[in-house]
Amino acid sequence: MPQFTEHNGFALEYETFGTGDLPMLAFHGFDRNFNDFRVLLPSLGQRYTIYSFNIFFHGASRAANTRAILTESDLKGLVQAVMEKHGFTDFAVMGYSLGGKIALKLVELMPAKINDALLMAPEGLRVNMLYRLISETAWGLGLYRLLMRVPVFIYLVVYVARALRFINEKQHRFVHNSINSPAKRMKVWRIWHIFSKLPLNQEKLRLAFRKNSIQAHFFFGQYDRIIPASIGEDFVHKLSDNCHLHILEMNHQFINDRLNGVINEVLV
Repeated sequence: MPQFTEHNGFALEYETFGTGDLPMLAFHGFDRNFNDFRVLLPSLGQRYTIYSFNIFFHGASRAANTRAILTESDLKGLVQAVMEKHGFTDFAVMGYSLGGKIALKLVELMPAKINDALLMAPEGLRVNMLYRLISETAWGLGLYRLLMRVPVFIYLVVYVARALRFINEKQHRFVHNSINSPAKRMKVWRIWHIFSKLPLNQEKLRLAFRKNSIQAHFFFGQYDRIIPASIGEDFVHKLSDNCHLHILEMNHQFINDRLNGVINEVLV
């Protein structure tokens, strides 16, 4: 049965599954939901109790108001509320794509509380300046919202970004499919807006991994053109010996039963 963690007007809906002694906080990707990780119960369910969250504007998770922006303090407050409610003091994190960025932000903010991390094609490890200008600046977000009313201009911006090689063909199709309806365009804007003050700080993140005994596993798809494996290679090789990179013979969509075998091999 879904539960909620609340802080400062924000509320995250979550489901709990698994029977393990170790708590794990899990965050899904864009346009997915908290049930995605149930497929990983064969490999994780006896090791962890998984608190799987619907990120904002998915399921019944909600912001304080339509203009609310999540701060670092708010994110920590939501997590601390879950910790107090369920009586644990440290935890593991798991995240896929957009959810991977949230999981990494928790590593950055609360490294002393985190034991393990499973990061699956996480966003945010390489800065795309066009994406950052649109999604993390007030004028960029304002321009996007204005263009939502005349979507042909959004498609033109995406086409130009592809022509100038800011994005590749796979990313071009992914973006196009993410904004091909008014509801999807609004969801993209709302998510960009609410997370606009939470970019990853690369130096703080590397320091968090190096100075804390976090056992981290990064998973990337060999054929992923949305978040290429090269991003993981660039990041992980600069981390501690506790951080491991795994390249899967898959594309971006690899949260499926096949991943159980890989996880069973690496979590020894």
